[in-house]
Order: sequence, then C-alpha cells, then structure tokens
Amino acid sequence: MRRRIYRLYGELKMIELESGSRGRSGTEDMLAQLERLEERADRLRVPRAFATVLYTLRAHIGLVRNRLKERPQ
Repeated sequence: MRRRIYRLYGELKMIELESGSRGRSGTEDMLAQLERLEERADRLRVPRAFATVLYTLRAHIGLVRNRLKERPQ
C-alpha cells in the first residue's frame, strides 16, 4: 500500500522538477498533470493506517498546484 502512495509521490516530484525547468510556458500542461494525479489519489482506497499518508499527498499536490498558479506571467 505504501508503495502505491509513494509511486504517486514520485510522479509529483517529477512534475515539480519539470516545472522548474520549463518555466511558465508549460504551466497549463503541468496543472493538467496535477489534476490527473489528484484524481488517481482520490480513487486510491487504502486501509485506515495509511489514510494520513494519502491525505498528506493530496495536500502536497495542492501546494505544488498553488506554486504553479502563483508564478509571475
């Protein structure tokens, strides 16, 4: 179960790294990627013991999304 969540974290990290190298030009594409990642996280069913880890992942997705939206044009 932890591996499933950390796989999504790996994808989030790749999106975040990509955002640093692409600049503002790819923001819409990266926001779409974040949306798909969040949908996958929402569909993931985990035991109660892993619920906080999954909740934290969703919060981190939101942080990356906010950073992308706050970039100067």
